[in-house]
Amino acid sequence: IVPGTDIINERFIIDTIMEHSEDTFYFKDKDSRFLFISKTVASRLGIDDPGNVIGKTDFDLFQDPHATEAYQDEQYIVRTGKPI
Repeated sequence: IVPGTDIINERFIIDTIMEHSEDTFYFKDKDSRFLFISKTVASRLGIDDPGNVIGKTDFDLFQDPHATEAYQDEQYIVRTGKPI
């Protein structure tokens, strides 16, 4: 919370969700590189620190065909703006 206001800092909200939610959350940039992953995702991948995934892609974490399919789906969304 921002001192003297009722405004909650957006970064605080994101950090709290990423740290404490049992749901799977991740954010990627337009080149399909991870920007944030939740602690739950990191745990499922056997990674102690979610920060170790920042800047990596599915190709760094998974084998084909999953990595290729994920990349193609994400790039379709980036190009068209349409969800799959």
